[in-house]
Amino acid sequence: MVLFTGANAGAPAFVLPSITSRGSESLVTSTALRGPNSRGYSQTGSAITGAAAAAFVALVALRRQGQRASRKANTSARKAEQIVMGNFDPQTNTTNYTNPWDRRVQTDDQADLTEDETRFRFPSYTGPVYKGVPVVEGLQFPLDKDLYYPPLEPPAPGVKWGDGRSEDGNWYFENAKTGEKVQYWQGWGKRKSACAVVRIVKGNGQFQINNQDAIVFLEHYPIWWLKACEPLCALSQKNEFDIIAKVSGSGPSGQAGAIRLGLAHAMQEYNFNWRPLLKRGMYLTKDHRTREPKKFGQHSARKPKPYNRR
Repeated sequence: MVLFTGANAGAPAFVLPSITSRGSESLVTSTALRGPNSRGYSQTGSAITGAAAAAFVALVALRRQGQRASRKANTSARKAEQIVMGNFDPQTNTTNYTNPWDRRVQTDDQADLTEDETRFRFPSYTGPVYKGVPVVEGLQFPLDKDLYYPPLEPPAPGVKWGDGRSEDGNWYFENAKTGEKVQYWQGWGKRKSACAVVRIVKGNGQFQINNQDAIVFLEHYPIWWLKACEPLCALSQKNEFDIIAKVSGSGPSGQAGAIRLGLAHAMQEYNFNWRPLLKRGMYLTKDHRTREPKKFGQHSARKPKPYNRR
């Protein structure tokens, strides 16, 4: 829009700033249309140009302030609507959030089972909850894609997350020969200074440790082999699953104990109703026994130096 001032087209004029498609305002420019007898801007034209520019800048500032206030109000309303605090309703005995790890054993006869054998014991949660899922305080969803890796939204209520799980809460790996996805169940275990990650897959009873056959890795010692796969053998499921274990640290005995605990955790992940049997068999309990360290000034942990009179 061009506005001319003066008696004729030769008088000074200014051009209103144009607004681009992105909403950014261009600079205020003025174009002097010099007549045949004029020598520059007149004082009247300069005053009009300055007043118009100041009015336009004030108008743009008011519009931006209104947009920021509206955006802030919408964000606050959306946060207030979606993020609530976790609570427990004693009347209905329910919570407004879902903990996927809080599971119970589903059996007909639970009279002789203790509370620890039928479920995990989780404390009550009072933190922020987003769409029925407990979240970390201070986060806003969807997450900023420049700061976080996908997924940018929390999982659906009741679906586990983390530890390399897929969107449906399960673990999968790709079969190198067929290229299809195969589901597996995973657990971890420790014993002495050994740490093991154990995966079980539907199969026919193969047992591999660090890409070797288990009996070869455990130095052909049958007691260590039986100790490592004892949870599956105790439930008569040895020939129903293949065991794939990765272990490091300690010696063969400690590594076998770590694999045993990791295997029990993986079996519990597969079927939670096995928890009472695994719990009573002490397969879900870590063995904290370890070698006592040597003491300073002595030969070993308990053996003192001999007494010499002279």
